[in-house]
This record gives sequence, structure tokens and C-alpha cells, in this order.
Amino acid sequence: MLQAVVRAGSDAQESSVCTVGLGELWLGIETACVREVLGERDVETVPLMPSYLAGVLPNRGVMLTVLCLRSLLGMPRYEGRSSVMIVEDGSAGGPFGLLVDRIGGIVSVTDAMLEPTPSTLKEQSRQLFNGVYKLQDRLLVRIEAKQLRPESLSELQGLVAQ
Repeated sequence: MLQAVVRAGSDAQESSVCTVGLGELWLGIETACVREVLGERDVETVPLMPSYLAGVLPNRGVMLTVLCLRSLLGMPRYEGRSSVMIVEDGSAGGPFGLLVDRIGGIVSVTDAMLEPTPSTLKEQSRQLFNGVYKLQDRLLVRIEAKQLRPESLSELQGLVAQ
């Protein structure tokens, strides 16, 4: 279980993030952007799509585009059954899915816990991440739904693995 580090005397406002795992890497996305956690699901692949687009998934009468976070980060393919989280950033583009190894849980964090994205990361990762939270037992990388929008990723075309 992920435990947050609480800094004494901090007046920072608390928020919550939903955690997802990719191998040993843990990522967090604001719970306000999480529309639904579907758990393990099969995604329908579509021919000729870039590798970071895992495919499509029917959800509540709508076909959603599903992104593969592993592929976006240049990580090898996951051998197990992946989980899907539906996110929405409030833009006109509507919801989309994120394919991850596993769904963690909800963690409370504060802005005081947020550190800048490490400069040692690959450029494609720095473009997708928005800081790192220091937890008691690990780091939790902050991601934002608006940076992961399928339309937004076309702007990172040179960075994202095809």
C-alpha cells in the first residue's frame, strides 16, 4: 500500500490521486479526472494505429480510444492482463482510456510533497509527467489527463514511439 509522507507544519491543500502501476513505476492522476476504473479488460486493436494507441473499447454505448502508457514511455510490452482506467479532463474531446499493468488505490497528497520532474528522465517522459510526489516507500509520478489526450500526443509526435 502506498503511504503519503506528511510534512509537519504544512498548510498546503490536500488532494487525492488514483495510483496506477507500470512495472516498478507508480503514477498518480487526480481523482477528479478519473471517470471509471474498469479493471482487467480486453481492448480491441485497430490496424495501422501507432503503438501508443492500444485500441478501442466499448463503454456505455461509446467507443473509447485507449492509450497504452507502457508504449508511450518506451517500456516493453506487459505480459499479463492489463487494466483500463477511463479518464476525462473536461475538454470537448470527451473521455478516453488508459491501459496500465495494475490499478493501485487512492492516495492523499499535498502540493508541498510535489517535486519537479527529474531532469534525468528521457525527453518523452518529461513531456508527459508533471512532477513527482515523495511518498514514504516510493516516488509517485504525477500525470495529467490533458497531457495524455490522444489529440495532444500528436504534438509530441517526434518523442512518442510509433
